[in-house]
This record gives sequence, C-alpha cells and structure tokens, in this order.
Amino acid sequence: MAELRFLRALHHYNLMRLFGPIPIRTMPATAADADLNIPRESLETVLDQVYDDLDYAMEHMTEQIIQGRASKAAAQALKARVSLHDYFIGGNSSRLDEAISHASAVINDYGLGLDPDFANLFSDGGSNESVFELAFNEQEDNRLSFYFFPTALSGRYEVAPPQEFIDSFSEDDLRKDVSIGFEGDDPFGNKYTDIQTGTDNVYIFRLAEMHLIRAEAMILKEDADLDQIREDINAIRERAGLLPVTTSNYPALLQEVEVQRQKEFAFEGHRWFDLVRTSRAIEVLENVTSENQLLFPIPLSEILANDHEGMYQNEGY
Repeated sequence: MAELRFLRALHHYNLMRLFGPIPIRTMPATAADADLNIPRESLETVLDQVYDDLDYAMEHMTEQIIQGRASKAAAQALKARVSLHDYFIGGNSSRLDEAISHASAVINDYGLGLDPDFANLFSDGGSNESVFELAFNEQEDNRLSFYFFPTALSGRYEVAPPQEFIDSFSEDDLRKDVSIGFEGDDPFGNKYTDIQTGTDNVYIFRLAEMHLIRAEAMILKEDADLDQIREDINAIRERAGLLPVTTSNYPALLQEVEVQRQKEFAFEGHRWFDLVRTSRAIEVLENVTSENQLLFPIPLSEILANDHEGMYQNEGY
C-alpha cells in the first residue's frame, strides 16, 4: 500500500506539473456520474494529496533500496522535489526547510554516495547513487535510445542537443562525452544506448539531485550556511572534473545550480520543469513566448469524457 501511495503521489505531481490543476483520483471510478465527472482541483489541493500520500509512504515503506522498487528514500526524494517546487507556487519558506530536511535525509541516511565516475551512472552495472529507477528488460523495454539515436544508428533522431548547449560545456567537463555522442556531424543524446533491446534503466531520482535541491533551497533562504551550499554544488562540479565555486553571492550561486542541473541531468527529463518552476522558461527558451505555453493542453478525450463544469481547457488552447 505504501508503494502504491508513493506512485499515486508521483503521478498526481507529474500530472500537475504538465497540466496545472487536475482531477484527484483516490478511489476507483464507478459508472456513477458523480464518480466519472469530477472537477480539476487547485494546485494547493493537489499538493495536499501528494503530501498525504508521501507521509503515509515514508511511514510504512522499507528503508532498503532495491533496484526498480520504491523505498522510503524515494518517498523522501520526491518530497524534497515537491517541497522545493511548492515554495515557488506559494512562497512559503517552511517548504524550503522541508526540502532541505528530506534531501539531507536521502544524502545521509541510506548509505548512498555520488559515483566517482559519471560514466558509471549509465553503464550496465548500476550505481550506488541510484535512489529510484525504472527497470526495463527485453520484454518490458523503453524506446528512449530509439528516439535519440540518428538514423544511421537505426534511430529516429526526433530530438537532438542544440549547438548552443554543446558549446556551453567546459572542455574539462567529463559529462559532455558521456551525455552527447556524435554520428558524423550529428550530435545525439547518449545516456541511453541499448537501441536493440531497450533495456536501459531510467533514473527517477539519483543522489546528485538531492545535493542540488538542498543547495537551491538553502540559497533561497538567504541565511543558510554558505559553506554547505558550496559543498553541495562542488560535489557535483568536482565529480564532473571542474574547479570548485568560491563565490558568496547568492544570485550567482543560484545561477550555478541552474547550470549544473542542466548539464548533470541532460536528457533525464528535468530541464523543462526546472525552467517552468523558476519562471525562467520564457526568458531562456526562444520558442516559449507566452505563459499559456507553460502548461500542456488538456487532451480532448479527457474533456469529452468528463461532463463536470470544472473540467475546462487550459488558456491558449
């Protein structure tokens, strides 16, 4: 039950990030109109449900980390992520304290550690940095490499890193060659490489994110321990082969966290949500010019299947 409630929290939260206010489902729907036709709930109400599920999960889940299974560490990692996001929604500084507390617990309490070699994170052997990952096999495969790889490597090449991003890496950054491959002159995302059988596991949470969540939350508090902030950021930088940061300037440190998140988690599904969360998407992304673009459209099938007046389309669609 705890694992299921963790998953419900994860999915409600992800749906909220994509669509904004959403209907909340905590029981199976029956054929009754009252069950089928329910309204979209406010972000605050959705987050209350997420927190309730995560508190239950943390109380009852195993502390043992098993590859492909959720654990108490995964629930705490999700609560750290959600709490940091919630600060940007409601401006409640206590959410920063929660993000710091839960990120610190994941860092300190489960025997995890940053992998000394960034490349090991995406090898077949697994990593002690993994908090929670989706496990795939030949019968239940993922197609990420298929969409990243160029056609010459039997992929569809539907997305590719822009030259600006490639050029933003320092020559010393060890993450560049791990994250980006080249087929001739064509760059491609190279963290998922098993195009034949699709058995690459996919990280949902890994320890590096907890260090950067803790650093960001402490920076936003503006009265936190600068040494701890720099230590968290530099743990990520030094693993990447970069010199440590030494600045005491909070805006500069906040920008550094954004930069490190972009490079550390390239092709892992964080960048868009980071820019939306921090209200930076319109400033940074050339093709995003309206706040309406920050949410996805509600699928027509959902609107047609739900007659409640509170099921409405997002602005701009």
